[in-house]
Amino acid sequence: MSNVELRIEQTLQWLKSTNQEGFDSCIAQLSLAVKETAEDQNTPVSLNHISSILEYAPPKKNVYKLRLYRGLLLIVRNKAVLLSDGTVYSKVVKSFQNFIVLDNPTGEEVENEEKEEDEDWNKKVIEVYWQTMANFPRKHQLLQKLKELKEPEEMSDTEDLDELNKLFKTTKVFPRSPVIHFLFRQFFTEDPDVTNENLLQLLKIEDNHVLAQLYKLYESINFEDITHDSKMLLHLLYDVITHESFGKWVNTVQTSTEVRREWLELSSTILQTSDDWNNYQLVALLDWVVYIFCIVGGSLTKDNLNDSEIEYQILPALSILADLSKFNATVQFLTNMQESFLPVLIKVFKLIHENVKQLTIKSKIEEVVGYPHAKSYIITILSYMCYQSFPIQEQIRELGGLTLVLSNCVIDNNNPFIKEQAILCTKYLLDKNPSNQKIVAELEAKKVIDDDVLQEVGYKVDVIDGNVTINKKNDQQQKKKELEN
Repeated sequence: MSNVELRIEQTLQWLKSTNQEGFDSCIAQLSLAVKETAEDQNTPVSLNHISSILEYAPPKKNVYKLRLYRGLLLIVRNKAVLLSDGTVYSKVVKSFQNFIVLDNPTGEEVENEEKEEDEDWNKKVIEVYWQTMANFPRKHQLLQKLKELKEPEEMSDTEDLDELNKLFKTTKVFPRSPVIHFLFRQFFTEDPDVTNENLLQLLKIEDNHVLAQLYKLYESINFEDITHDSKMLLHLLYDVITHESFGKWVNTVQTSTEVRREWLELSSTILQTSDDWNNYQLVALLDWVVYIFCIVGGSLTKDNLNDSEIEYQILPALSILADLSKFNATVQFLTNMQESFLPVLIKVFKLIHENVKQLTIKSKIEEVVGYPHAKSYIITILSYMCYQSFPIQEQIRELGGLTLVLSNCVIDNNNPFIKEQAILCTKYLLDKNPSNQKIVAELEAKKVIDDDVLQEVGYKVDVIDGNVTINKKNDQQQKKKELEN
């Protein structure tokens, strides 16, 4: 028997005894064992000794026993890196669950000062549990070991995740770093197929407390100073929101509007941290975002325009679509859905344009209006969609989008740079499209739109013998040069 194993047995014997004498000596010896396993992970500790530690249930109102039990758990934590036996991992989860639900066995009231000390050591024990779980081999390696030990019919695909989900539901203590490391190691791998399978099983859980905690961890990210832990979390979140099954989970009946809003907002934010998306990721992400936008945007009316639940889903959805429109895969996806997507997009555009006040330089500083940047997002999406696409140019005009774009060639502090964006979109809508050019020419002749706008997009309107025509300025300049020569 190794020295560490001997100290484990002595500590467990003290913990099970009603005699409280010898604590200082016991914890001093245990500290040596913890140090030895930390410095040398190959220090012999049998699985039986580890199981004995995990099977012990310490009283949560006894600080002395909590401190000793924490020391024993530190030994398990130090050895966890080399513990490829999946049953040990399951025992840690079970032990963790049991520790969380333990009550004061005596039922005695304790003084506030004692209660605070108890709670402090309870939290320290829980933190070591998380550290231990974070140190285990990755999830797929553990599952392989479990499958070798059990008959296939004895183990469901989500058996371990169901237990993990219960753990996330019952515990209230989530030390940031070890929880991030645990989740990252259990669900993210360098093999995309393995990561995909891990997340597929996770996303099958409808009442998902693991994902709820992932969102809370996201809220703790300081985007002005992204740490190593935050980068790990972001990489995991990238894979979650772009997983083909995420849309099914986020759009289930059980998922509340608030949860959908939260994940839309999360996605909108973290998309700003990376431009490295493959086509499969883009399509999976667009699938659920466009679905939500079409449902919520389709329900938008003048009467519910001020409904914050609707606004806080539409805004991040538009932000995501505008940000991803620079990718060809996004334009192709939206083009394929043009019959269902474009009418909703133009409808939302029209409702916001006609019912949300524009902010100008003369507006009061403290004045706030709804749907900030929404029109800018929409015009950006339209610009990418209609660029060198005659069918999209036609549909935008038929839906009333052309006149809406022209109407936004003005300064609006609620939508910074919208004038420049609208002018560029107008240029794309007019490119090689006689019908759109004709409408713009007629509007300019009636002074409905500013001639300066056409000048900026490179067109000039001429009225010859009562007929209104529109021509590219560079064409006229080229003809002039040819005549001069």
